Amino acid sequence: MNSNTRKRCANTRHFTGIDPAVGHEVGVVVAGWLRFETGTPVRGRRTLVWRVSTKEHRLPLGEIDWYSPWRRYVFEPEAGTLYEEDCLRVIAAFVENLTRRQRATWKGGAST
Repeated sequence: MNSNTRKRCANTRHFTGIDPAVGHEVGVVVAGWLRFETGTPVRGRRTLVWRVSTKEHRLPLGEIDWYSPWRRYVFEPEAGTLYEEDCLRVIAAFVENLTRRQRATWKGGAST
């Protein structure tokens, strides 16, 4: 793969907490150089799929989806994408927050 075909996440500015609401009314959250956008809600499904793209050019980087065997959200990157540590931190913080919020909706608000 040459450098022209690679999608790269540029350095991400520091941010203080991503706090997206995990409801169908949520549309877009922008953090640093990344854009997180909810997909179309699937009828009968309790969780949302989030598309991750670059903020400026909206190049697709991957999706964040609920992974039932692990009982948490996970990031599934697009093939051929590269990430440096700042972008990975932003994605990880977003995924952790989604998981925490989803678990809070469970009966009793269990967080484990």
